[in-house]
Amino acid sequence: VWGIVDEFGWVISETGDSASARFWPYRNLALESVSTERKSPQHVDVDAVSLEVFMDKLLREMMDEDVMLDVMPGITGSGCSISPHRLHDILTGMIDAGEYRMDG
Repeated sequence: VWGIVDEFGWVISETGDSASARFWPYRNLALESVSTERKSPQHVDVDAVSLEVFMDKLLREMMDEDVMLDVMPGITGSGCSISPHRLHDILTGMIDAGEYRMDG
C-alpha cells in the first residue's frame, strides 16, 4: 500500500473538522499525485508498507486518530472516501473468505 510521507511520517490532510490520508495500491498512481504535492514548501515523497502492516498498524492508528482514508485519489479530485474501520472490515472479510492471503 502506497501513501504520501514527509519528514514526520504519513501526510494527513486537514480540512475544517476532518482529517484524511491518501493511499494507492500502486506506486505509479501515488507518484502522479505527489508530483502536485512537491510544489508545496514541505518535502513530500511516496512510501509503501505491506498490507499486513497497513491493516495491523496504520489502519488502527487512523481509527484512534479519527482519520478518514482517501483511496486512489486522482490529480484533480478525491478518490473513494472510507473510514479505516470499514476498510479494515472489508479487507479482513476478503482474507477470511480466501479471496486474498498474506504470505509471511
